Amino acid sequence: MATRIWIVTLFPSYFKPLAQEGVVARAFQEHIDLHLIDLRPFGRGDYQHVDDAPYGGGPGMIMRPDVLAAALQEIVRQGAYQPATPDLWPSHLKFTQHNFMRPTETGRRPLVVTYLTAGGRPFTAATAKAWAKQWQQADFVFLCGRYEGIDQRFIDHYVHQEISVGDFVLSGGEIAALAVLDATARWLPGVLHNAASLPNESFEQQLLEYPQYTRPAVFEETPVPPVLLSGNHAQIKTWQHQAAWERTRMQRPDLLPPAEK
Repeated sequence: MATRIWIVTLFPSYFKPLAQEGVVARAFQEHIDLHLIDLRPFGRGDYQHVDDAPYGGGPGMIMRPDVLAAALQEIVRQGAYQPATPDLWPSHLKFTQHNFMRPTETGRRPLVVTYLTAGGRPFTAATAKAWAKQWQQADFVFLCGRYEGIDQRFIDHYVHQEISVGDFVLSGGEIAALAVLDATARWLPGVLHNAASLPNESFEQQLLEYPQYTRPAVFEETPVPPVLLSGNHAQIKTWQHQAAWERTRMQRPDLLPPAEK
């Protein structure tokens, strides 16, 4: 059964190429039912404002909780979700004031509201791998913030998890959502033609991936490392591990145990 992914955004056009181009497009064709929810029609007043000045003063604008709640209620209506009780809610997720599930032939699928924000928990390779399994059991809402953020009351009442893609600030959550969707979709069954490559990627062995080479055998007077042309698979594997360790030591020593740095 396909998981439903709902994106709440002021810029729905950001996401259309994701479902149409590249390797992960297969995930959206076979595993994911993608819904783009334009936040603007839920705005207030003649100009459909979705933000307002912060109480207490300060720079910038804050996204209104009533606008966001109206968009989420539309998702609940479109998806035929029903209120969820604590005993049916996944134990690893926060239970908020408003929680919803979708009845299916095999049980109930929770609707997990995720806010993409620089102040959230780090999204890592391990997160992507775990979410690929969760996507087979739950539906997800990705909330793309803008301006200076969103009203804390909406987070307290509706958001089950806050996620950050790095220690930096983006102009909005759309780029973060694209990164999260792409990284997770790659782990869904059948998305990559060569699934055997996944265990060798960066971070899978607490190391960055080893350097890769292809034709020509000599480029600008620099040859491919001879061991890769030897045909000796044991020696190649040893070289790959050592090269991965060396690259990690140079680029990301924080990934190595203290004794190996």
